[in-house]
Amino acid sequence: AHHVLSKYHGLTGVDSRNENYEEEMKSFLDVLKEKIIVFDGATGTHLQGQNLTADDFGGEHLNGCNEYLVVSKPSAVELVHKDYLEAGADVIETNSFGSMSIVLAEYNMAERAYELSYESAQIAKRVANDFSTSDHPRFVAGSMGPTTKLPSLVTTTAPTCGVLPVGKPTRRALPSHAPPLPRWLGRSARFV
Repeated sequence: AHHVLSKYHGLTGVDSRNENYEEEMKSFLDVLKEKIIVFDGATGTHLQGQNLTADDFGGEHLNGCNEYLVVSKPSAVELVHKDYLEAGADVIETNSFGSMSIVLAEYNMAERAYELSYESAQIAKRVANDFSTSDHPRFVAGSMGPTTKLPSLVTTTAPTCGVLPVGKPTRRALPSHAPPLPRWLGRSARFV
């Protein structure tokens, strides 16, 4: 998975539009020089541990679509972030691991990839803001999973179930998900 890191903007008492904002906040690289950065844990495992029902996911047809929880039950996603931050994580990942259109097509909502990724970033930023202090800044990483499709060199125009031909379909899925993540997470986003 690729991650997009961003220093969280909008700390309580610190205005991200303030010209001194960068001086008031430690950058990710500065913190990395001082200590080992701790990322959160497995989001999907934490969500499973919450014993969510089909109704929590938005109905039986969306059961198991963790990415849709940002709409149907954002409190479940917030709880994941809060628990990891309370445990001492410095970085939390957005709940967007499967928010690519080719994955969301399995739930007949490929066109919502942008919206779900955006909402996921907003929730993570809000929770990170609640935990960030000048002494312990928190960061948000944009999570982008490998999809549920197995890339293949299949040359047919109708891929078999679970197999995605390498090429245009894969490349078309990324624009709805990857390029906006740095913008959603803040102006100082970095790919790592």
